[in-house]
Formats: sequence, structure tokens, C-alpha cells
Amino acid sequence: MKNRTVEFRSDDLKGGQLDRAWAVTNAEGLATVAFTAGTYATEADDIELVARVGGVVRVGCIHLTVVERVLNVTRGTSNKVLGKTLGKMLGTQYALPFVVQVAVGDESLATLVGGVLETDRNGSGYFEMLYPASNADWAYVEVTARARDLGAEAEDSFRTTLPILASDMQDAEVLPPNACSPYGTDTGTGACSNTN
Repeated sequence: MKNRTVEFRSDDLKGGQLDRAWAVTNAEGLATVAFTAGTYATEADDIELVARVGGVVRVGCIHLTVVERVLNVTRGTSNKVLGKTLGKMLGTQYALPFVVQVAVGDESLATLVGGVLETDRNGSGYFEMLYPASNADWAYVEVTARARDLGAEAEDSFRTTLPILASDMQDAEVLPPNACSPYGTDTGTGACSNTN
């Protein structure tokens, strides 16, 4: 029936809330309200929402379950080291392209050290890690992607040595940019003799 006031009640919304306590039926006889879940998950069918017309006649009942929102973060890269980025030659730096994928809605964020990366509608965001060419193969790094959404948090880490551009290793007549360790040299005794 059209234009009937329907009241919605619950003894315990478990921290959630309704956008309003009543609604008027439309031409199809439907009345709707919106439920916003609380912070914590509930047991199965733990929330009972009852609809009444005129405060007396029970016209319907629905049981709701609030589940914990879970995020899933995955990061990845390839073995392709770049000598240029955004069309610009890097010269003394390499670029290692990464992708971060977040498995929750298109408004999720993946946090990077020094900044924030916004994901696209597929939950993917892209970035490059720039590093000195002289540190290639000498440094071991860890990149961590962290996502937060509606109180849930997830992260994924990637550990790797910094790769060298393949073309820098092809000329036997020219030393590659990482020929000397930027962290010192080992004299064979296990102690660095030159830490400059």
C-alpha cells in the first residue's frame, strides 16, 4: 500500500545505526531505511530489525550480520630495470617499476614511505623506486605497502637487491656504475679497509 508509515526498530543494533526510524511506502508499497554497521563484527544474524505499521502490526523482520572488513595488499615488480622514467633519461639513477594492489573498493589507499599512493577503480596503484646506479647489486632493500580502510589494515613487503640495468653490464671495456662498493671494500680478512 502506498503512503503508509512504517516504523523500524531493534532492541540492539550492536553499535550500528539507522539513518531514520521510519519511512513512508512508495507507489510499490516499499519503505526503506539505511543501516550503517558499527565498528565490530557480530555473530551470525545477531541484529534483528523489525518493521511495524501503525506501531502495532508487525509486517516484517530481517536479521543482519556485521562482518569484519578485510583488506588484502599485494605488491609486485618485474626484473626490468629502467634507465629512464616518464620519458626522461636518468643517467645516474635507475628506476624499478612497482605495482601495489589493494583488494578493497576504489577509495582505498596504499601508503608509501614519503607519500600516499591512490589506487584506481581496480585497486591498483603504480610507482617507481629510484636509486643510485652505483648502489645496484650492493644494497638489499625492503619495500612495504600498507593499506587502511574503515579501521582495517593490511600490508605486504617485498625484499630485493637493487638490480643493475643489463645494458650497463654488456661493454667489457667500460666499468659499470656499480664497479666499486659504495659501502667500502673487504680486504679478505672480513674487515673493511676503505669505508669511504
